[in-house]
Amino acid sequence: ANVGDTITFLPTEKGHMAASMKGMMADGGKFKGKTNKPVSYVVTEAGLYGVKCTPHMANGMVALIAVGDEFDTTSFLKGQKVSKKAKVRFEDLLSQL
Repeated sequence: ANVGDTITFLPTEKGHMAASMKGMMADGGKFKGKTNKPVSYVVTEAGLYGVKCTPHMANGMVALIAVGDEFDTTSFLKGQKVSKKAKVRFEDLLSQL
């Protein structure tokens, strides 16, 4: 994504939603969608943004938004408390950047 882009999460199955993850938003912002409803967020700074489906984060249902061209992938997870499955998923996503 690029700075200023609007990212929209569209739930395709019932029981899901998207929310920002504290300490994992490059611009320090936050959002929380409602279950089964779309939610949008405008990314305002380059960097990495962590997103979760709150009811299913323990099962590794997380996403990563990469904004811009350069990322500090080594410190993104440092000091963050996430489930083991979410950590594995984030590590996989980070390795793809």
